[in-house]
Amino acid sequence: MISDPNKIIPPKFVVGERTIIGYLLAHPDRLNDVRGLTVDYFTDDICKAAFQCVMDNPGADTGILLQHIERNTGNKDIIVHLQDFLRLLSGGVDITEYVERVKDMFHRRTALEMIEKAKGDLLNESITSTESLSGLISSLSAPEMKSDYLIDAESIVERRLQGLQDRKNTGRVPTGYPTLDEYISEGFAPGVSIIAARPNMGKTTFKRNLIAQLCDNGYGILNVVPEMGFDREQDGFDSMRTGEFIYRFYNLEDWEGKGQISSLMDAAKQSSEFMRDNWNYYVNDDPFVSFKDVERDITQIRMNRPLHIVFIDLFDRLHEVSNAKFDKHEVIKRLLQRQAALAKKWNIHFCNVVQIRRPQIQGKTIDYRPTVEMLKDSGAFEEVADLIFLLYREGRYFNVSDDVLEVIIAKQRTGVGNKSVWMKAEWKSLMILDDPEIHRTYAADNVMPDKPSKPKPKEREPGT
Repeated sequence: MISDPNKIIPPKFVVGERTIIGYLLAHPDRLNDVRGLTVDYFTDDICKAAFQCVMDNPGADTGILLQHIERNTGNKDIIVHLQDFLRLLSGGVDITEYVERVKDMFHRRTALEMIEKAKGDLLNESITSTESLSGLISSLSAPEMKSDYLIDAESIVERRLQGLQDRKNTGRVPTGYPTLDEYISEGFAPGVSIIAARPNMGKTTFKRNLIAQLCDNGYGILNVVPEMGFDREQDGFDSMRTGEFIYRFYNLEDWEGKGQISSLMDAAKQSSEFMRDNWNYYVNDDPFVSFKDVERDITQIRMNRPLHIVFIDLFDRLHEVSNAKFDKHEVIKRLLQRQAALAKKWNIHFCNVVQIRRPQIQGKTIDYRPTVEMLKDSGAFEEVADLIFLLYREGRYFNVSDDVLEVIIAKQRTGVGNKSVWMKAEWKSLMILDDPEIHRTYAADNVMPDKPSKPKPKEREPGT
């Protein structure tokens, strides 16, 4: 993304327009990424001709498009110009930012033309001063001059009723856990949420259980898993769906020796068939996935079926984040802000799975319980997110039962925060279950019972 949007299209060089043309030549099958643009939005003659040609020949190969453009313009040097446009794409671009800026510049030009016309009318002796003033006011109040985010007093009622109707049409998207949903006002409303914990706390397991609950209730899910990959992710779903212990999917030799491999394969096949036949579910397991790739997937999915929630596990593994060297916190902030903007625009929710720091040593004690301040690399997680879940297992560090997962609602923009919900955890089959009795027991004092004074011995440092 561009750090300073005002520099996306320098007035003299129209870099933004040329980058869009280069993008279309490189990706002629992605016309939907520049939807809303017409030839009128461009100022550069070469860009106008190239854009019209691409629109007239959707899906054509880049070489064919270049030939069409050269033939239609009669300009022998145009190929050189278009090759320069393609070079503008080196390193990748966030094309949505360029499209929005070109649209914005078009509206500004239109508004300025209207003002210039009004000024001319003021100097025109054949037009009365009243007519001139009326024309100027009309120009200044034209839609092109008004911000999309400015709501005046006359628009309050209409805007409020439309917002409530949109909410009604969208519907509240609950987590599927009744005890947890009691404390979450909006559920997975359009916006951004975070699931954060230290390693081995159950982040991915909790995420998978949320996905299963949501898909079973008919919601559309995109699951981005650059770290886990498809097969390891499917191991978890098959274990949850069949009740088979997760380790058995990794001990196939033992099953084969006992003649049971076919029953395991049948169980996995039935689980996958259930997902195929009953879920509106998509997976991206590209280990080098970027957020641009995620945007592309969202666009493609939404052209065919509804999409409600995008899970990214891990957020840290997105290409833009993992390759940021010096300004990682700024990269994270821009991506989260981009998610928030797209969530509002597309009426979807982004849920990011995030690592947090290892336990902090406070004097002679170790602070095992997670806090929002422990989120790695950027304060933007707390700033941008509408909902933050922190996961904690007392049994991971102390000599108590490890069959309970504490889900801490650390932040909620429209409801109560710093609230814990305790759930039953069956780690061998990766099931997280709603259990009101467990929650009532542990919520009585808001602490785990029978906590010893010292951590139990570990073979490795906590959190590694």
